[in-house]
Amino acid sequence: MEVFGQEPMVRLSALGGSAADRLRAMARAGMDTWGQESEIFPLVMEFWAASRTPEFEGRFKEAFRQAYALFRSALGAVIADGISRGEFSSQVDVKRVAAACVGAMDAILLQAWFDPAFQLMETTEGFMDVFIGGLAAPAKPSPHPEAG
Repeated sequence: MEVFGQEPMVRLSALGGSAADRLRAMARAGMDTWGQESEIFPLVMEFWAASRTPEFEGRFKEAFRQAYALFRSALGAVIADGISRGEFSSQVDVKRVAAACVGAMDAILLQAWFDPAFQLMETTEGFMDVFIGGLAAPAKPSPHPEAG
């Protein structure tokens, strides 16, 4: 699977490691990119505002829909791989959880934009720890319980 268009910024298969490691790498890469490009974020907000005008709404809405769908799909692929490896619970609803993760990352970025003192990477790392912990497969019982 490729991420972010024609020329992939990240090939998910190239990240290697566990699904948790790949999810963390994707989050770090995305947030780090935005953190480095924070001066263009006001332009993104202007773009969002312009996309609501009647002459542009349909076109921009579709572009955003596709971008979000691509990101949800990339996250979902890693989550599904984690489920198939037994790393994540089989009870996880991949599509809904990927959508929630995208929404949370959007919210983290917005807070960083509005508050220059906001700790973008630290907050992202903390969120990913909780997020991945929630995906984790239940521990398997030990075949030899200790006598008490």
